[in-house]
Formats: sequence, structure tokens, C-alpha cells
Amino acid sequence: MKTWLGVRPEEATKLTASAFHLERKLLCIDAEVSKVRRRRWVKIPDNVMEWLRVCPSLDYCRSANREARESLTKKLGITWGKDILRHTAASN
Repeated sequence: MKTWLGVRPEEATKLTASAFHLERKLLCIDAEVSKVRRRRWVKIPDNVMEWLRVCPSLDYCRSANREARESLTKKLGITWGKDILRHTAASN
């Protein structure tokens, strides 16, 4: 099963490259970035590692994701709930 990170969109916009510890497949969400102001570590699944290998920068990944989501929701005529992918990741 494919999984994603489960990071809040607001947190994702504040991430820097230094938060990713690719050799250990971990992402550090520092307290300053976290909604709940507590540091946490997130395991990076293999499929996300593949995405990170093809993204030339974090900014590119963020904008590509946002643009793809906006395009898809417009084509399908659906409403995209806030944090829906994060909630789906937690449910899975």
C-alpha cells in the first residue's frame, strides 16, 4: 500500500531541506514548525523517498502538489477538505 507523510499543509510550507534525514528515512518536524509546538519525527515511506529523489527542490514539490490538487478538484467539481490527505494517511 502506498502511504504519504501525513504532515499538515501548514507544516509542509515551513519545512527546509535540513528537516529531511534521508539516510535514516526520517523527517523532523521541529517545534517551531509544528501546529502543536512539539518536535516529532516522521518516518519517510519508500514511495515518498522516490518523490524526493525526482523533485529538484522542496518548493517545486509544494507548488506541483498544490497545482495538481487545484486542477483535479476543478475538473471533478469536488470540494477538497482541509488536511484531507493527512487525515486519510492517519486513517490508513
